[in-house]
Amino acid sequence: MKGHQAMDIAHKLAGHVVNAGYRDIPEDVARTTKTFILDTIGTIMAGSSDPCCSEIVKLIQVWGGKEESSILVFGDRVPSIHAAYVNSMMAHALDFDDTYGYDLKTNKKDGGHANSSVVPASLAAAEINGRVSGKAFITAVATGVDLMLRLGFTLKGGRGWTRSAICGVFGAAAAAGYLLNLNEREMFNAFGIAYSQASGNQQAIIDKALVKRMQPAVAAKSGLFSVLLAQRGVTGAEDIFQGKFGFFNLYSAGEYDLAPLLVDLGKKYEGANLGIKPYPCGRLIHPAIDGALELLSDNAVTAEEIKEVVVRVPERTFYLVGAPFEIKDDLSVRVQFSIPYGVSVAIVRRQVSMEDFLDEARMRDPRIAEMAGKVKVVVDVDQAIEYSAKLPVTVEVITAARGKFVKRVERIHGDPNDPLSPEEFRRKITSCARYAARPELSDRIGEIIETTNRLEDVSNVGALISLLT
Repeated sequence: MKGHQAMDIAHKLAGHVVNAGYRDIPEDVARTTKTFILDTIGTIMAGSSDPCCSEIVKLIQVWGGKEESSILVFGDRVPSIHAAYVNSMMAHALDFDDTYGYDLKTNKKDGGHANSSVVPASLAAAEINGRVSGKAFITAVATGVDLMLRLGFTLKGGRGWTRSAICGVFGAAAAAGYLLNLNEREMFNAFGIAYSQASGNQQAIIDKALVKRMQPAVAAKSGLFSVLLAQRGVTGAEDIFQGKFGFFNLYSAGEYDLAPLLVDLGKKYEGANLGIKPYPCGRLIHPAIDGALELLSDNAVTAEEIKEVVVRVPERTFYLVGAPFEIKDDLSVRVQFSIPYGVSVAIVRRQVSMEDFLDEARMRDPRIAEMAGKVKVVVDVDQAIEYSAKLPVTVEVITAARGKFVKRVERIHGDPNDPLSPEEFRRKITSCARYAARPELSDRIGEIIETTNRLEDVSNVGALISLLT
């Protein structure tokens, strides 16, 4: 679909956002939204101990400025866009934040990460407002996340952009604009301004660079900044999405489908289809980890008897996370995006935990390095597997004396079709709190969970923010 449209779809989207209301949010969506708000809070707490995040917090502290919004965990009050940026970076630092669920049979959408951009922008906007109810906050997050995901589904083809960033900026703008009471024209301008700042690429994943974890943060900051500029009368492009050089034509070469964006808009909320991660690493690694753990358990295979491991994956997975594992600079990023590392941890330790991605000594364990040398990742030659698919993944373990064992993985634990149990989710959040840069947050985790679970009854989300600072 190409060409100039008489009325850009951005007008409809702006009206949809400013007219949203809690009464329109289905009960199950409100409940799921609270779960992902809590999941994001958990990943922020864990990410606060990441050395890269700590350095950026120090930089923002040096900059100073208006005491407007809070850096969670650390407690500093800084200009709102800086708070949105650093909170988002902490949320995404461990790659422990949500991503869109994947069903091999019925759903092949790729929506990327969502709440790590939208929630931090919303928190910063709520503090600017000064009195945002829990119901309004839930509405803002549900609306912003839904819009971001729908925009991602509208695009066809990969082209190397990361949807978490290029679409996240619009979701962040929508949520922040809602909480700062933008009118329809201002919201439209916020989208236009956001478009000028939409960026983010997958090369950072391939190169295992720290900047990968900053891309959703740029979206959070830019989304909020766009709202603040629109409030002051700054204008953006008019044909934001469908113009000659609009979002769809520029970022997807004019290959797009408006149906995923518009069908059931305001009735069905895509955020309900996000998955919660059990491991702090790229989602493309999870099927291989799940498969290795199940195969070893089902067949009583030990690390000592393994000669070789072959992991067959879709093509995009191979290019992004299939390279041989190397102990080099930015090791924390390398382990997050390495199938050989994740599978080796599963084999050697029989479980995969946060420590495996946070403890430098565990990352450098020579037993893991030796096993990783035996793990070979290859592209599955099945022509029915799409380039951008996450599944299926097949794990083959070749032993010295017992032959080959094979496990084909067709679902990812944590996705809506195989969700974490309530006990697993609570363990994740409490574990995240234990890794917070300020350990006293671990003592408050029960109250943080309880407050988030009843967020619709909270008159001011400042009560939740105060527990996190």
